[in-house]
Amino acid sequence: KFGHHTGVDYGGHGTAGIPLFACADGEIVYRDVASSAWGTSLGNHAALWVPAVGQSFLYCHMAAAPHALGQVVSGEQVGVMGNTGKSAGGAIHLHLEGFHGRFQIAWRSFTALADIQAKTFDADQFIRARL
Repeated sequence: KFGHHTGVDYGGHGTAGIPLFACADGEIVYRDVASSAWGTSLGNHAALWVPAVGQSFLYCHMAAAPHALGQVVSGEQVGVMGNTGKSAGGAIHLHLEGFHGRFQIAWRSFTALADIQAKTFDADQFIRARL
């Protein structure tokens, strides 16, 4: 919409069934499936709230319905990489978005580029700092 990609894409290199794990201890505070209104774009998706850092991570395009709402620990499986929703070219991948604060789906209703920049951060930097 604004010429800005709001997340990081991790490619599956055509491999189905790659498990996706929680990047930190936290809570799945939101989940939805590909057949929903948001799911038509995001596919099967879930948001992980990480209170220790005050940030949330939105995992998108999962192959199947995501992990149930509730507590998860770092490294716990939260889904499987897929290509549901508007997955560019049908490529199997994880689209991961970082949000400041406890995630709310209404935050994805971006109104301007400045709005995107204020609400999001580079999730890849968070992941790489913990490898």
